[in-house]
Amino acid sequence: VDRPDLLRKHGVDPTQPYVLFVGRITRQKGIVHLVRAIQHFHPGFQVVLCAGAPDTPEIATEMHQAVAAAQAVRPGPLSVTDIQALIDPDTVLLEYSLAPTRSFLWVISKTGFRTVELPGSIQIAPVALKLRESLNERSRFIKFETPEAKNARIAQADRQFAESSKTLGGLLLGKIEGDIQGKHLVIVGDGPLLSLPFSVLPFPGTDQPLVTRCELSQRPSISALVATRADAP
Repeated sequence: VDRPDLLRKHGVDPTQPYVLFVGRITRQKGIVHLVRAIQHFHPGFQVVLCAGAPDTPEIATEMHQAVAAAQAVRPGPLSVTDIQALIDPDTVLLEYSLAPTRSFLWVISKTGFRTVELPGSIQIAPVALKLRESLNERSRFIKFETPEAKNARIAQADRQFAESSKTLGGLLLGKIEGDIQGKHLVIVGDGPLLSLPFSVLPFPGTDQPLVTRCELSQRPSISALVATRADAP
Protein backbone atom coordinates (compact mmCIF):
# COMPACT_ATOMS: atom_id res chain seq x y z
CA VAL A 1 0.00 0.00 0.00
CA ASP A 2 1.60 3.26 -1.12
CA ARG A 3 -0.90 5.62 0.57
CA PRO A 4 0.41 6.38 4.09
CA ASP A 5 -2.44 8.88 4.56
CA LEU A 6 -5.00 6.16 3.83
CA LEU A 7 -3.34 3.77 6.27
CA ARG A 8 -3.34 6.39 9.04
CA LYS A 9 -6.99 7.16 8.31
CA HIS A 10 -7.85 3.57 9.20
CA GLY A 11 -5.67 3.44 12.29
CA VAL A 12 -2.64 1.73 10.73
CA ASP A 13 0.84 3.09 11.43
CA PRO A 14 2.64 3.04 8.03
CA THR A 15 6.04 3.20 9.73
CA GLN A 16 5.49 -0.18 11.41
CA PRO A 17 5.19 -3.65 9.81
CA TYR A 18 1.72 -5.05 9.22
CA VAL A 19 0.08 -8.24 7.99
CA LEU A 20 -2.60 -7.60 5.36
CA PHE A 21 -5.46 -9.91 4.38
CA VAL A 22 -7.66 -9.08 1.38
CA GLY A 23 -10.47 -11.40 0.40
CA ARG A 24 -13.83 -12.93 1.22
CA ILE A 25 -14.68 -14.52 4.56
CA THR A 26 -14.75 -18.15 3.44
CA ARG A 27 -13.28 -21.39 4.71
CA GLN A 28 -11.23 -21.68 1.52
CA LYS A 29 -9.44 -18.41 2.30
CA GLY A 30 -8.53 -19.56 5.82
CA ILE A 31 -9.15 -16.15 7.38
CA VAL A 32 -10.53 -17.59 10.62
CA HIS A 33 -7.25 -19.48 11.16
CA LEU A 34 -5.34 -16.26 10.54
CA VAL A 35 -7.40 -14.34 13.08
CA ARG A 36 -7.03 -17.09 15.67
CA ALA A 37 -3.25 -16.94 15.22
CA ILE A 38 -3.08 -13.18 15.89
CA GLN A 39 -2.44 -13.70 19.59
CA HIS A 40 0.81 -15.47 18.65
CA PHE A 41 2.08 -12.66 16.39
CA HIS A 42 4.97 -10.49 17.46
CA PRO A 43 3.54 -7.44 19.32
CA GLY A 44 5.22 -5.11 16.84
CA PHE A 45 3.13 -6.39 13.92
CA GLN A 46 -0.19 -4.80 13.03
CA VAL A 47 -2.99 -6.86 11.50
CA VAL A 48 -5.18 -5.38 8.75
CA LEU A 49 -8.23 -7.33 7.56
CA CYS A 50 -9.90 -6.10 4.36
CA ALA A 51 -12.58 -8.77 4.30
CA GLY A 52 -15.86 -8.99 2.43
CA ALA A 53 -19.17 -10.39 3.64
CA PRO A 54 -19.16 -13.94 5.08
CA ASP A 55 -20.37 -16.76 2.84
CA THR A 56 -22.47 -18.47 5.51
CA PRO A 57 -23.98 -17.61 8.92
CA GLU A 58 -21.79 -20.28 10.50
CA ILE A 59 -18.50 -18.77 9.37
CA ALA A 60 -19.83 -15.30 10.24
CA THR A 61 -20.29 -16.48 13.83
CA GLU A 62 -16.83 -18.07 13.91
CA MET A 63 -15.27 -14.92 12.49
CA HIS A 64 -17.03 -12.69 15.01
CA GLN A 65 -15.85 -14.87 17.89
CA ALA A 66 -12.29 -15.03 16.57
CA VAL A 67 -12.10 -11.25 16.10
CA ALA A 68 -13.51 -10.63 19.58
CA ALA A 69 -10.91 -12.99 21.08
CA ALA A 70 -8.09 -11.31 19.12
CA GLN A 71 -9.19 -7.82 20.13
CA ALA A 72 -9.28 -8.88 23.79
CA VAL A 73 -5.56 -9.69 23.49
CA ARG A 74 -4.55 -7.03 20.96
CA PRO A 75 -6.96 -4.06 20.82
CA GLY A 76 -6.92 -2.42 17.41
CA PRO A 77 -9.01 -0.54 14.84
CA LEU A 78 -12.77 -0.98 14.97
CA SER A 79 -14.48 -3.73 13.03
CA VAL A 80 -17.71 -3.20 11.09
CA THR A 81 -19.59 -4.74 14.02
CA ASP A 82 -17.97 -2.24 16.39
CA ILE A 83 -18.99 0.65 14.14
CA GLN A 84 -22.56 -0.65 13.87
CA ALA A 85 -22.75 -0.67 17.66
CA LEU A 86 -21.97 3.07 17.65
CA ILE A 87 -24.67 4.18 15.23
CA ASP A 88 -28.44 4.26 15.64
CA PRO A 89 -31.00 2.68 13.29
CA ASP A 90 -31.58 5.95 11.42
CA THR A 91 -27.88 6.54 10.69
CA VAL A 92 -25.86 5.39 7.68
CA LEU A 93 -22.09 5.78 7.53
CA LEU A 94 -20.63 6.50 4.09
CA GLU A 95 -16.86 6.13 3.87
CA TYR A 96 -15.13 6.95 0.58
CA SER A 97 -11.71 5.70 -0.49
CA LEU A 98 -10.33 7.14 -3.73
CA ALA A 99 -7.66 5.66 -5.97
CA PRO A 100 -6.63 6.74 -9.49
CA THR A 101 -8.43 4.11 -11.57
CA ARG A 102 -11.21 2.94 -9.25
CA SER A 103 -12.59 3.97 -5.91
CA PHE A 104 -14.77 2.41 -3.24
CA LEU A 105 -17.61 3.44 -0.98
CA TRP A 106 -18.40 1.52 2.18
CA VAL A 107 -22.03 1.81 3.27
CA ILE A 108 -22.56 0.82 6.90
CA SER A 109 -25.94 0.85 8.63
CA LYS A 110 -27.06 -0.58 11.96
CA THR A 111 -27.91 -3.91 10.34
CA GLY A 112 -26.04 -3.95 7.04
CA PHE A 113 -22.74 -3.42 5.27
CA ARG A 114 -21.88 -3.34 1.59
CA THR A 115 -19.13 -2.14 -0.70
CA VAL A 116 -19.86 -0.05 -3.79
CA GLU A 117 -17.30 0.39 -6.57
CA LEU A 118 -16.96 3.92 -7.93
CA PRO A 119 -14.96 5.55 -10.73
CA GLY A 120 -11.34 6.49 -10.07
CA SER A 121 -10.15 9.80 -8.69
CA ILE A 122 -8.98 10.81 -12.17
CA GLN A 123 -12.68 11.13 -12.98
CA ILE A 124 -14.02 12.31 -9.62
CA ALA A 125 -11.38 14.86 -8.57
CA PRO A 126 -11.70 17.28 -11.55
CA VAL A 127 -15.48 17.48 -11.09
CA ALA A 128 -15.10 18.09 -7.35
CA LEU A 129 -12.63 20.91 -8.12
CA LYS A 130 -15.04 22.53 -10.59
CA LEU A 131 -17.82 22.36 -8.01
CA ARG A 132 -15.72 24.09 -5.34
CA GLU A 133 -14.57 26.72 -7.80
CA SER A 134 -18.14 27.52 -8.84
CA LEU A 135 -19.22 27.83 -5.20
CA ASN A 136 -16.36 30.25 -4.45
CA GLU A 137 -16.96 32.44 -7.49
CA ARG A 138 -19.61 34.67 -5.89
CA SER A 139 -17.26 35.71 -3.09
CA ARG A 140 -14.27 36.27 -5.38
CA PHE A 141 -13.22 39.91 -5.80
CA ILE A 142 -11.66 41.08 -9.04
CA LYS A 143 -10.21 44.58 -9.01
CA PHE A 144 -11.72 46.98 -11.57
CA GLU A 145 -14.29 44.38 -12.69
CA THR A 146 -17.42 46.01 -14.14
CA PRO A 147 -20.90 45.05 -12.88
CA GLU A 148 -21.67 43.55 -16.29
CA ALA A 149 -18.54 41.41 -16.24
CA LYS A 150 -19.25 40.28 -12.67
CA ASN A 151 -22.81 39.28 -13.54
CA ALA A 152 -21.58 37.32 -16.57
CA ARG A 153 -18.89 35.59 -14.50
CA ILE A 154 -21.34 34.58 -11.77
CA ALA A 155 -23.89 33.37 -14.34
CA GLN A 156 -21.20 31.16 -15.86
CA ALA A 157 -20.28 29.89 -12.39
CA ASP A 158 -23.92 29.05 -11.68
CA ARG A 159 -24.11 27.03 -14.89
CA GLN A 160 -20.90 25.23 -13.97
CA PHE A 161 -22.27 24.52 -10.50
CA ALA A 162 -25.49 23.01 -11.88
CA GLU A 163 -23.55 20.78 -14.26
CA SER A 164 -20.79 19.68 -11.85
CA SER A 165 -23.11 19.06 -8.89
CA LYS A 166 -25.36 16.85 -11.01
CA THR A 167 -22.38 14.92 -12.39
CA LEU A 168 -20.66 14.52 -9.01
CA GLY A 169 -23.89 13.55 -7.28
CA GLY A 170 -24.34 10.77 -9.80
CA LEU A 171 -20.77 9.56 -9.35
CA LEU A 172 -20.81 9.56 -5.52
CA LEU A 173 -24.44 8.82 -4.66
CA GLY A 174 -26.06 7.34 -7.74
CA LYS A 175 -25.79 3.70 -6.61
CA ILE A 176 -27.04 4.14 -3.04
CA GLU A 177 -30.40 5.90 -3.31
CA GLY A 178 -32.17 3.11 -1.44
CA ASP A 179 -29.62 3.14 1.37
CA ILE A 180 -29.82 6.83 2.23
CA GLN A 181 -33.43 7.99 1.77
CA GLY A 182 -34.52 9.79 4.94
CA LYS A 183 -31.41 8.78 6.87
CA HIS A 184 -28.87 10.68 8.92
CA LEU A 185 -25.72 10.40 6.83
CA VAL A 186 -22.30 10.45 8.48
CA ILE A 187 -19.87 11.02 5.62
CA VAL A 188 -16.14 10.30 5.76
CA GLY A 189 -14.49 11.68 2.64
CA ASP A 190 -11.09 11.06 1.13
CA GLY A 191 -8.72 13.36 -0.75
CA PRO A 192 -10.72 16.10 -2.56
CA LEU A 193 -13.92 14.86 -0.91
CA LEU A 194 -12.76 15.87 2.57
CA SER A 195 -13.61 19.52 1.90
CA LEU A 196 -16.56 18.86 -0.41
CA PRO A 197 -19.93 20.18 0.86
CA PHE A 198 -22.03 17.07 0.21
CA SER A 199 -25.15 19.01 1.24
CA VAL A 200 -25.29 20.78 -2.13
CA LEU A 201 -25.21 17.58 -4.20
CA PRO A 202 -28.59 16.51 -5.58
CA PHE A 203 -30.36 13.52 -4.11
CA PRO A 204 -30.14 10.66 -6.65
CA GLY A 205 -32.70 10.98 -9.42
CA THR A 206 -33.84 14.47 -8.38
CA ASP A 207 -32.82 18.12 -8.61
CA GLN A 208 -33.30 18.62 -4.87
CA PRO A 209 -30.24 19.12 -2.66
CA LEU A 210 -29.26 16.13 -0.58
CA VAL A 211 -29.82 18.14 2.61
CA THR A 212 -33.57 18.32 1.86
CA ARG A 213 -33.86 14.51 2.01
CA CYS A 214 -31.24 13.60 4.62
CA GLU A 215 -29.62 14.94 7.75
CA LEU A 216 -25.89 15.30 7.13
CA SER A 217 -22.69 15.41 9.11
CA GLN A 218 -19.15 15.06 7.80
CA ARG A 219 -16.15 13.66 9.65
CA PRO A 220 -12.46 13.54 8.67
CA SER A 221 -12.19 9.89 9.77
CA ILE A 222 -14.03 7.10 11.55
CA SER A 223 -11.83 7.81 14.57
CA ALA A 224 -13.40 11.27 14.75
CA LEU A 225 -16.85 9.66 14.76
CA VAL A 226 -15.81 7.35 17.60
CA ALA A 227 -14.47 10.29 19.62
CA THR A 228 -17.71 12.23 19.07
CA ARG A 229 -19.85 9.31 20.25
CA ALA A 230 -17.57 8.71 23.22
CA ASP A 231 -18.06 12.32 24.36
CA ALA A 232 -21.85 12.15 23.99
CA PRO A 233 -23.80 12.05 27.27
